[in-house]
Amino acid sequence: MATVVAPAVGRAQDAGPPESAQPDGAHETEDAPTEEERLARTHFEAGRSHFERGRYDLALTEFDAAYELSEEPGLLYNIFLAHERLGHLEEAASVLERYLPHAGPQRATLEERLTNIRARLEQRQRDANLEAQRRRDEEDRRRRAQTEGGGGVGAGAVAGFVAAGLGLVAFGVFAVLSEVEDADLAERCGRDAGMTCSPDDVSQLETYNIVADVGLAVGVAGALVGTMFLLLDGGGDEAQEPGVSAWVAPHGAGAAWRQRF
Repeated sequence: MATVVAPAVGRAQDAGPPESAQPDGAHETEDAPTEEERLARTHFEAGRSHFERGRYDLALTEFDAAYELSEEPGLLYNIFLAHERLGHLEEAASVLERYLPHAGPQRATLEERLTNIRARLEQRQRDANLEAQRRRDEEDRRRRAQTEGGGGVGAGAVAGFVAAGLGLVAFGVFAVLSEVEDADLAERCGRDAGMTCSPDDVSQLETYNIVADVGLAVGVAGALVGTMFLLLDGGGDEAQEPGVSAWVAPHGAGAAWRQRF
């Protein structure tokens, strides 16, 4: 069976394209081309037209179809060119290597070209490896920062501020109860009533005062402990996460929002 002629598609773009791949004796036969041969030539001509217009993906499809029908070795060069234009370096190298035994006097030039493509592939792989390593290093640094407390408020700081909050709540509640009890005792045991307060009368007031004092002490200690852990968790970083700080004073207590800009 005669095979399709494969003229040099890349003549305008590449120096030294391969010669026509028409088989020996193709011009000597007067047999009409078969349907398969006509179809292969149609695919080839379509591929050449696409290639000349820069539509390399369409050209590759047509050249592949022509080669499947004709198995003309010269078409491998055209397939190689299309792969190379599309940046498919691995495929281009593979196809060019298959074409080399049919390259004739241009083999040395194409072997050098194949060497250059393989060098580009190796450089591309090195670049990909470096980028992958850079991403791994960045992920490792992020995980270490989270493990060391750089990713948020530590458990010690949270526990300290929780204790501070509970202590201040207890202080506030029992301070109010103490005020109410003290006012009640003044009414029952004061000079206007002509009575004096017994130890049993003031025992409830003393209990309220003790619980309020303990709550205040716990609030102060919790705030100090929470602040200490928060500073340690910050690791000396210049920027800090937003947070809440408790405060106490002789005549009251509360909390404040903290944010450094």
